[in-house]
Amino acid sequence: MPHNVLVTGAAGYIGGSVIADILSRTDETLKAVNIFAAARNQDQVDKISKLDRVHAFLVDLQDKPAVEYAIAKYGIDISSVASMFTEEGGWPFGKVKDSDPLIDRQRELGLDNPVRKTNIVLADEGKAQGVETFNIPIQLTYGRGSGECRKLSVNIPALIRTSIKLKTVHKFDQDSTPGNVHISDLTDLYVLILNKILKEEPIAVGTDRYFFSVAHRISWWKIMDKIAEGLYARGLVDEPTPKIWPNYDVAADALGFPRKFIRPMCMPKQVSLDLEMIQMLTSLSGDLEPANGTALGWRPKQDSEQKCLDQIDQEINDVEELDTVRMGLFDTLIAEQK
Repeated sequence: MPHNVLVTGAAGYIGGSVIADILSRTDETLKAVNIFAAARNQDQVDKISKLDRVHAFLVDLQDKPAVEYAIAKYGIDISSVASMFTEEGGWPFGKVKDSDPLIDRQRELGLDNPVRKTNIVLADEGKAQGVETFNIPIQLTYGRGSGECRKLSVNIPALIRTSIKLKTVHKFDQDSTPGNVHISDLTDLYVLILNKILKEEPIAVGTDRYFFSVAHRISWWKIMDKIAEGLYARGLVDEPTPKIWPNYDVAADALGFPRKFIRPMCMPKQVSLDLEMIQMLTSLSGDLEPANGTALGWRPKQDSEQKCLDQIDQEINDVEELDTVRMGLFDTLIAEQK
């Protein structure tokens, strides 16, 4: 029997790529899926509607009744969730394993952190409604997206874009080693979980259903060195090596990120958050240990630091070719700091 799958953020980098991945599969269960794609403006709806088996519609995510109606009507929801497990974000428990009782530990810390609050509310509401929820914190994600609209990730393109604007590549005064994942490996994890849900196969990974999408770790400084090398070779920056940002506020303003979150984004003990909006606030470091995805059979193909570094030059090409969509992910947070 065909299943309905609702994808919110369908015009985004990850949501659009998830849709493309589902459509590319030959598995009979996935081939029978009807995809309902929620987008924020009519231009996005028009582009996504051209895809076979995809029914795109306009929805205002601030309109609670409309969102509730869409979720109730279409069944399974692939959407944005968030998690923050950093010392800077108030996480005192050290090393984090996705099979740990993460909701209970977050509950102990209270709701002052908006990301933590989202996680707890999501889990509680799902339980109250009898809906099983899955939380996939997004790491530093790279690679060209395969969706119909946004094809660039947030982090690395922002660094490239800002470096070109300033004619100088900058890095933070301390290195960190974020969890890293290629967009194709990330969507593979989403589709793996979705396929098991549709086939009603057991997902025996504890009660909180967290999946850390860590394929490998990578040095931020090595990324910035490769960006500097590539931009200098193209004549887009004045020097072949990065300089240190003078302070965090200057970095936040130049990158277009909220000042409030720039320090947790660049200090050595960070982690990740969510799909699009929270993806930037994630990506950093953090002592994350993935176990649940591996237990389900997730095997990332881009599984080493060097494989990521080898693609930085292509990231630069993609920014030059595709950087036509304004990033407004943090407009509200930036407005609040003024």
